[in-house]
Amino acid sequence: MGIREPFNYAEYLVLTSYSAGLHTLFYALVVIPVWYVLRSDTVLLIRLFYASLLIGPLYLAYGMYQFLPGRRFSSAIKGLFASLLEQAATQGLVFLIGYFYL
Repeated sequence: MGIREPFNYAEYLVLTSYSAGLHTLFYALVVIPVWYVLRSDTVLLIRLFYASLLIGPLYLAYGMYQFLPGRRFSSAIKGLFASLLEQAATQGLVFLIGYFYL
């Protein structure tokens, strides 16, 4: 017992996986049924879709705020930045794969 060592990679991986799982569950239970109901109103549907893209990064930021020690606000900002960077990298990778292989 004593001062805890810094978090290891597995602990961050568990937090990120948990956050991604809840984000996927949110899409399956909320976004897709709303899309099915509002599919005739495309303008509202597009606005709701873009608003729902903020749910994942904000939830990961909240998780980092609760999980990481020290200054909580900076932990939340780090989580938000990491999530946005991950989304940009994923979209860039998908674009490159589609551009070169399709």
